[in-house]
Amino acid sequence: MRTLVLAMAVPAGPAAAQLYGGFVPGARHTPVNVWFGTARDAAGRYVPNATIVLRSRQIDFVAVTDAQGRFRLELPVHLRPVDVQARCSHKSYAGARIARRLPRGAALSPVELTCRLR
Repeated sequence: MRTLVLAMAVPAGPAAAQLYGGFVPGARHTPVNVWFGTARDAAGRYVPNATIVLRSRQIDFVAVTDAQGRFRLELPVHLRPVDVQARCSHKSYAGARIARRLPRGAALSPVELTCRLR
């Protein structure tokens, strides 16, 4: 009796190299800096579907707030908070202001952002 074994090789492509968090079976976890926060309107209500953009010199990281107005992004560990600009927007609002809360001491993570949409 013969047994046929089929093997499939899946090369690690650029998409896998740019993944900075989350669980991927068989992938080694890469250390990350966590950025999280909320988007609210002028009355303090949470705003779903707001766009959060974190811009570094190399790449922009984008998140959309969930139904509770929250978001979370994982950035590469080498990006310092001073090297990242944050902005937020929503199609129903004219502008926004972002408040940033940095971690204590020399820590680079987590960074909390509060987006106030106007």
